[in-house]
Amino acid sequence: MLAKVIPNRSWADNGANVFRYRVEYASRTASAMLMLNLIGGCEDASTQMAFTADLNPKVRAPCSHIVLCFHETEQPSDEDVLAAAQMVLTEIGASEYQAILLIHRNTNSTHVHIILNRVHPFTGASLSLSNDYARLERACRQTEHRFGWPADRGRFDIALVNGKIELCPKPQEHWDRKTQERAQGLRPDGKAVREHHRLTNQGYLRNDLTANLRDFACKILKTALHWRSVHSGLKNAGLEYVPIGSGARIREIKSQRFMPANQLGSAFSFGAMCKRLGAFIPRRSVPAETAQEAQFGYREQINNLKRSHWRARTAVRLTLKGTRSFAAQGLRAAMRETHRNAIKALKEYLSATRPQRTPTPEPTPLERYRLVLRTRQSGLASRDDHTARRQDWIVAPSIKDPYAPQIIKTAVALHQNTLRLDGNNGLLFARWDAKGRIVGFDRMLLEANPRASIQETSTGGVCMIGPQPADTCLLVRTPFEAITSLLQVGGPTPMIVIVGNALSKARTAHINWLTKGRKIMIDDDSFADRPDLKQKLKKMFPNARFLTENNDQKIVTPEPQMSEKTDEHSSEGLKSS
Repeated sequence: MLAKVIPNRSWADNGANVFRYRVEYASRTASAMLMLNLIGGCEDASTQMAFTADLNPKVRAPCSHIVLCFHETEQPSDEDVLAAAQMVLTEIGASEYQAILLIHRNTNSTHVHIILNRVHPFTGASLSLSNDYARLERACRQTEHRFGWPADRGRFDIALVNGKIELCPKPQEHWDRKTQERAQGLRPDGKAVREHHRLTNQGYLRNDLTANLRDFACKILKTALHWRSVHSGLKNAGLEYVPIGSGARIREIKSQRFMPANQLGSAFSFGAMCKRLGAFIPRRSVPAETAQEAQFGYREQINNLKRSHWRARTAVRLTLKGTRSFAAQGLRAAMRETHRNAIKALKEYLSATRPQRTPTPEPTPLERYRLVLRTRQSGLASRDDHTARRQDWIVAPSIKDPYAPQIIKTAVALHQNTLRLDGNNGLLFARWDAKGRIVGFDRMLLEANPRASIQETSTGGVCMIGPQPADTCLLVRTPFEAITSLLQVGGPTPMIVIVGNALSKARTAHINWLTKGRKIMIDDDSFADRPDLKQKLKKMFPNARFLTENNDQKIVTPEPQMSEKTDEHSSEGLKSS
């Protein structure tokens, strides 16, 4: 769960306006709503908030707009979302203040808008939100801990002290990695790049640059002694270096796609290049504006006309020197009217000649997580936390792993809901809670000792492999024993449940619900390092049998048709629960 504060706009000068606009926007597509310390309906909330804000006119920005986002793999219920939002408000000390909680499910990720009044409804005291990013992050981590959800990646590390979450500064290794990423140009795409991609339906230039072409462009920029060599060298690769605003872009001459220059590396940013080569010198022969440039230069043409008008008004102002005569005022009024009509005519002309936009297709997982793929291609060691594993889980079906054994690929194809190849020589096991929601992932590296490479990112939920309607349930501790049993043991395929390294109350209740009415078998070898868990399982299932007592029993990989059906039933039954 991540929190973001939406800043107030400059046009919202008073509390009445900002409350009304925020509530109208958030309630337009809300699927559920909860009002705190308010009476009446949603249409009366903004009026009550504005009236309460008048109790303390010294507060210049009484409205605070906070958004709590959940990842697309997490589908919490409305009750859980509202309860989590109330916990966050309690953590930041806003439980007694007026607020509206509105849930949106119109995007891939579920999120809740919190419209908060910073003025207390009884005392008129203002709620301080100083250092809000750290306070909200701590509130999110504390809420995740109480719900048993895995912690998202934030600006701080976390530590559990006396049952409470405390924020810790990132270690030096984190900042060293940041420096390496910036040196290799691993930066997210800006708004201009995303908007150009949305309008043109073309791929991202940074993704489509081959490794050889990228190395060639970096070599040209690194070894150039003057700007002419930069232009001539990049032209051979079909690219050009173009300054824009305070930065620069690498633009493809043929398609006019572009990317920030610092995405090739921090050494190739506009400031670094000008420091090394001097003031920028443009290309001598600039090609005529293409039709595509004219199509997507709508805003630039309007801005250029406004700049020319500003220069004309500046010249008139300097000439008149503040004269307030009737003629001078008439000249200013006529100039304003002329400029207004010119801008209106230009907008009408550009709108009439502008080609119709084509519908933007739904972005693929590889497009939405393109920065993850760029990090992989850079050769940097990938992070290993819940956020990284969740990203790998989303892009896993679109990535082929040629080095994985065929028997592993077959098992993954039969159990897509639980098991996926991460593309980094590893397997991802999804942990589901009793409500059919993913609450964490386990990663097992396919190496000499995969048992030692497994680390849990969630204390809740269990991982299930195999058909849920099976009569037998096999309990193992780690994914290593689960995949080994799945591939090596023969007979009817059981439902394999990965217990994990801890038995919380929620996980214990989930295991009891899953194993109800089934024959229980326990792989006691997998619990050899944890005798405490073995004793707990013995108490939970006194009639369970151990695999050491059934050495002749083996479990084989099921046939594809039967497994596909059972896996479908498993996922449907889990989600319906």
